[in-house]
Amino acid sequence: MGEPLNTKTPIGASGMATYRIIAGRLAALQPPILIDGHIAQREEFDRKTGAKTQFSTLAAHDSTLDGINFIAKDPKTLAKAFDNAKDKWGYPALTSMKEDPGHWALKASFAKTPGTGWREVWREAPYSSAAAVPPAPGKPDSKLSMRFGTAGNPIRFSALHCAVEENGQCNVHIDESGFVLALPKGVALTPDFYDHIMNELKWKTDFRDWLSGMVDDAEGKRIIEEVIRRVSITFINSTNGYAGLEQTINSMKIRGPLDVARTAFRIVGPIGVAIDLVERETFKVQVTGSRVNGDTSVTLSIGGQW
Repeated sequence: MGEPLNTKTPIGASGMATYRIIAGRLAALQPPILIDGHIAQREEFDRKTGAKTQFSTLAAHDSTLDGINFIAKDPKTLAKAFDNAKDKWGYPALTSMKEDPGHWALKASFAKTPGTGWREVWREAPYSSAAAVPPAPGKPDSKLSMRFGTAGNPIRFSALHCAVEENGQCNVHIDESGFVLALPKGVALTPDFYDHIMNELKWKTDFRDWLSGMVDDAEGKRIIEEVIRRVSITFINSTNGYAGLEQTINSMKIRGPLDVARTAFRIVGPIGVAIDLVERETFKVQVTGSRVNGDTSVTLSIGGQW
């Protein structure tokens, strides 16, 4: 078996971190998906020396949102591994259109996925009386919590997103906004799907690609991509406890089309921005700005593992 990190163009530190995180998430499934064993090698021929060298087809991007690309040794075997993967409770960990071909919302979520796609499913932990502990007193509300951003926050509702094409081209990345929820009968998409579309697809992918495509200079492209990667636009979602949503709904006074438009924008419009000033493997320094129901704040936070 070839070495997956033996690529023709060396993988940088950020790409290595992306690969390790994704490989770890896949290996945590049951049975473990050891992705290094699925990455094909490509033979390169040196005309000068006549030597043949094997290089990995792996390409690892600087962020887990872009993830890793590679050619699968056997696409059908890898697809079967995704189909059979279970979570730690023994339930299917990934869902695709095979489970419910008529699920239009799930189909819409795979609209930009080439080939066959799988998304990791949120599932509530089985009930345990020992785990039924009342919330600790003094817990901050959602508006206060979101002011401190995600620096050091150990709970992130992220989800694996995998794709396999018939020609063997594959991508595995992590959506920071996981939105597929397991129900007693099938799956449903949560409101976080909107956050995923606006922040991760439109801002961090489509707008990034469009803007970097306007620049010919390689260093300019790199700077644009890095800046956009570090800036996250915040919408009402589960991570911030749907901050301000209840007050917005309760304060609705619909007297005409303008009131409808104003209320709709307050619900679906951005409520803040988070900028990663410093990123290391063990900690992050982040500045977070938010405005919820007229309450504005700007916070500098640092968090991580020490």
